[in-house]
Amino acid sequence: MMGVLQSQTKESESGSSGSKKPVRVLCLHGWRTSGEIMARQMKKLVQTINMEGDDVEFLFPDAPFEAKGAPQELVEVFFPGLPYFEWTTVDSKDNFNTLKEQEIETSLAAIESIMAENPVDVIVGFSQVFET
Repeated sequence: MMGVLQSQTKESESGSSGSKKPVRVLCLHGWRTSGEIMARQMKKLVQTINMEGDDVEFLFPDAPFEAKGAPQELVEVFFPGLPYFEWTTVDSKDNFNTLKEQEIETSLAAIESIMAENPVDVIVGFSQVFET
């Protein structure tokens, strides 16, 4: 199930609004993390970009599959108690031989759905999202 699509913009941080269409960046998180985790990881970058006066909107969706196992140890240390998601269900980070075509299609359909509702200018992906 697709999680909440988080959006961070200059407008949402400062309360101002403009008529110029913002550049929209789709940020796809890595293996057994989440959109919320990636948003936290990119917080300083988002703030810096928007501080420069650019109107940039960042979208941070969750992958469609709840993680079937624990995330990497450091993820749990820095982001304890959060739900974790994955783009495909694999038994370990190093074993992508178990990829299932249907899961890849489900993930691609989820990304296409987001892009249909929120046309994007840039895609940033981390880890599993670009390995699949």
